[in-house]
Amino acid sequence: MILITCSPTNRNTYSTAAADEINLLAAANGFSNPANEREEAQYLDWFKDQIQSCGPEIAAELGICTEEYFDEE
Repeated sequence: MILITCSPTNRNTYSTAAADEINLLAAANGFSNPANEREEAQYLDWFKDQIQSCGPEIAAELGICTEEYFDEE
């Protein structure tokens, strides 16, 4: 499975708060764990849109992280 998150590249109050807010919105809307490549592309676009909506100063300090992990059931 893949986990998509937003993370600050410069850890200051504003970029950290923005990343936290984007990650909370993503989790609330189910945009963190895509089931296939199509969903992954859609979710990445959603993250990019959220970052761009923060304004140029903060957006420059945010990045998108994807991490592959294995569900241990």
